[in-house]
Amino acid sequence: MKKVVALVALVGCMVVGSSSFGQGAPGEHGEHAEKSPIEKAEKLTEKMTEDLKLSEDQAKEIKKINVYHIQEMEDIKRKMKALKAEAKLKREEHKQKVDKILTEEQKKLHAEKMAERKAKKDARKKQCDHKPE
Repeated sequence: MKKVVALVALVGCMVVGSSSFGQGAPGEHGEHAEKSPIEKAEKLTEKMTEDLKLSEDQAKEIKKINVYHIQEMEDIKRKMKALKAEAKLKREEHKQKVDKILTEEQKKLHAEKMAERKAKKDARKKQCDHKPE
């Protein structure tokens, strides 16, 4: 189970990390339609061809690799969304089962404890986000 969670976390980091490369200019947000994997691969290949001065043969091979990679990543993104939705449902089911057993006073105490944990988690996350490199 730990391996699955670690794998999902790693894939999530990869997806988030690779998606940051595809961001356009600041004024373009919301102005473009979602590109197909082939369009994304073509754009990436053009950039690599320009930056690395690839030959035509190299560019063709790189484009094939890029198309395959982008399609794989899109599939992983879809799977991650499905897993997140499933996890959300499981958390809600768990909460409902626990709430059936707890008294009103215990529910309030539990909610307070959960809020404290969330605040600590948010504080740690904020601290990590602002660490100098």
